[in-house]
Amino acid sequence: RHCLNCIRWISGVYYRIHYFMEENNNNLYETFDVAEELRDFIRNVVYSYVTEKSNARIEIRLDRLDPAVLGGNRHRFRRMIFNLVMNAVDAMSHKKVGVLTISDLVDGDSVILRVRDIGAGIPTEKIEQLMTDKESLDGELNSLGFVFVRQTVADFNGT
Repeated sequence: RHCLNCIRWISGVYYRIHYFMEENNNNLYETFDVAEELRDFIRNVVYSYVTEKSNARIEIRLDRLDPAVLGGNRHRFRRMIFNLVMNAVDAMSHKKVGVLTISDLVDGDSVILRVRDIGAGIPTEKIEQLMTDKESLDGELNSLGFVFVRQTVADFNGT
């Protein structure tokens, strides 16, 4: 089991570097199935990160994954997911055991993406600050990932 986790970790590091380098191609436009993308990215990248950062204390659950085709920079979409996962892992850092649930569902013409954890949650004032349309959040390093998430959602014409 330890060797398998090491192989997954090495593979995850490789994929993270590869995808993050590919993301820099701003002209890259692809259509992809969100459900398949989530399954692949969770298996090849996210699992190793969560195992590494949480000492295998966090269980990843893939909930409902509806097939849904999006168009845009697939690598940027993956980094957005990665940022949401990093926030969730951080939110559960003080728990003995955590659960991270990822899902997407189609609602009419919309795709609803959910990354949930059992952390303490974000205070209402902080959510309002995170949702403001700013390039950065007053130099708060830990909020830069959310700015990226918000910008990426907008790049995919989402809210």
